[in-house]
Amino acid sequence: MSRLKIGVLAPHTGNAAGPSALREVGRAAEDLGYDSMWVGDHIVLPAVQESSYPYGGEDVDDSYEVPSDRPFLEATTSLAYLSAVTEQITLGVSVAILPYRPPAVWAKTIGTLDVLAEGRIVMGAGVGWLKEEFDVLGAEFSTRGRQVDETLRFLRTTWAQDGPVSFDGEFSRVDGMHINPSRARGSTPPVWVGGNGLTARRRTARLGDVWHPHVRTTSPALVHASREEMGELAAAAGRGDVEIGVALHCPLVLTERVGGSPCELGRVEGPPAFLADTLGAYEEAGLDHIVLTFGGSPSRRIRTLETVADAVGLSASR
Repeated sequence: MSRLKIGVLAPHTGNAAGPSALREVGRAAEDLGYDSMWVGDHIVLPAVQESSYPYGGEDVDDSYEVPSDRPFLEATTSLAYLSAVTEQITLGVSVAILPYRPPAVWAKTIGTLDVLAEGRIVMGAGVGWLKEEFDVLGAEFSTRGRQVDETLRFLRTTWAQDGPVSFDGEFSRVDGMHINPSRARGSTPPVWVGGNGLTARRRTARLGDVWHPHVRTTSPALVHASREEMGELAAAAGRGDVEIGVALHCPLVLTERVGGSPCELGRVEGPPAFLADTLGAYEEAGLDHIVLTFGGSPSRRIRTLETVADAVGLSASR
């Protein structure tokens, strides 16, 4: 597979989460030829979850995939550490819940990360779903969509300027302030917009670079149709003929038997050959990047990395 890029979740959650796990798994992924490594963004998780996790799949409950009593390292700090122990692999957050932090904090944090990682950072952006977490952080749940749109506009304004920034929005106002954004790559960090619905695709077309849905409900046919749709939406938004990419978030469970359709299960479940066939179908439909998520100890994760790399033909020369 020469075009489809493959990323994996970093071991920043679970009982093994820590510096040695991040270092060992990060370097193994880089050595094996993976294109990217990702962290999730949660600050607190409720002991009793009332909100429904939207991507659980048909055969599981609506609880978040990481139990609330497990370690969960902070996203941007984990990326900073990964940037120091790896050299080439792209690093990103899938996805940052933008209403949790002020736009200026996101601009400064992601800009700093991009400097430290020498241009290897991707900004995944999402609206969030866990109301209990919003409440603890003092973030407004009901306006989160508008907050995300405004934050993305703020980031594009900030990262495009070398001098003082002025911005007058509904939730954030800045008048002649220096934030000093990243210039590590000579351009700005790419923005991947999370979410599975039409609203997310419209947001991507107006303000993002890549649509980043979950595999749950996202079939190869939808990937194919969405590329043309978002191109038309971007043109209508005045962005010319910009090409919007598609990157899938996809849990992986390697088993001897195929579990069913990934877009119905909410994961790829089956042997390595099934994974390879599935990725081939999505690549043919126009998928640019896939982020595979799986757990386990560092040694188990590395074995999974090796199995997947062998199944799909990765090499360190990618």
